[in-house]
Amino acid sequence: MNNLDLYTHCAREAVGLPEGWTGVIFTTVGHPSNSQGVMVRGAVCPPKTRGPDKGGPAWARRDRATECEVFVSREAFAKARQAIPFPTQSNKEA
Repeated sequence: MNNLDLYTHCAREAVGLPEGWTGVIFTTVGHPSNSQGVMVRGAVCPPKTRGPDKGGPAWARRDRATECEVFVSREAFAKARQAIPFPTQSNKEA
């Protein structure tokens, strides 16, 4: 799970969004070196069916009824990061 996936996960958990909800636009709130968090904008998007980004979210065909912005604080992100193990070089080799 990369950082953008984790921000999406935090946003879904914070507001109770459906499992298919995908964060697409991520905006830092505050100065990047000392940000308060990230504003995640997303919606339920079907997957792209062709092209180089096949399988990624098709933002143009999103369900506009599910489109919203959710603020994810640095603290909420750090807490989620501690709870979900990230792959490291040592456990990739094992």
